[in-house]
Amino acid sequence: HNFPLDLAAVEVSSTNG
Repeated sequence: HNFPLDLAAVEVSSTNG
């Protein structure tokens, strides 16, 4: 996770389940 995009994607994925 070097880029913030990855973190954002992970957050969204977690929120979506």
